[in-house]
Amino acid sequence: MTTALLPVIAEAPLALGIALSPLPLVAGVVIPLSPHGAGRGFALLAGRLAGVLAVVGAVTALAEYLAEIGGGAASTGIGWARLLLGVVLVVLGVVKWTKRPHGDDAETPPRWMASLESLSGSRALGLGFVLSVANPKELAFGGGAGLVIGSSLTGWGPSVIAVAVFAALACVTVALPPAAVLIGGERSTPALGEVRGWLIRNTATISAIVLLFFGAILIGNAFD
Repeated sequence: MTTALLPVIAEAPLALGIALSPLPLVAGVVIPLSPHGAGRGFALLAGRLAGVLAVVGAVTALAEYLAEIGGGAASTGIGWARLLLGVVLVVLGVVKWTKRPHGDDAETPPRWMASLESLSGSRALGLGFVLSVANPKELAFGGGAGLVIGSSLTGWGPSVIAVAVFAALACVTVALPPAAVLIGGERSTPALGEVRGWLIRNTATISAIVLLFFGAILIGNAFD
């Protein structure tokens, strides 16, 4: 168990990067705030968790296979892959920073946000999955973690434990709002409303900082 957790500890920053991804964060707050939203919030969480597990699990399996058949050459290849993922994140971060909204534009909720309040449970589930598997930023974070887990561990047991723990850490921010609504009811609404407003104003900035910071981590640790 301890051995399985070592790669997760090493890649905890990448789990934090996924956890701080703005779009799932916004959806995770807006959906539970809508009428009867706690259940749909947990549906979003389930889809999010499934998507992260799929991405990290697939890359982990591939990295483990390559490590078995390729030896040192595979380790070098995995290092280059991490370097490339880091560069992609940095480039995306620069683009996001230069295109972030200013002034009144930063205060205006995007149109898609209003549609989140009327999502059915099944669509919330699908949205959570799509946000995890169809976003280049998410793929880079999850792929980087999978490369480390797959190249560090041998055997399916430890790898499965590591992937599951990583996914749980990555999805914790989406789990908190529906849990707060379920436990606290209307008492949690004002606090979540403030979080929602803050996220609307700072989504692009958060995204840019997260991409730049964790991209730099991937680049710096590419060949460790």
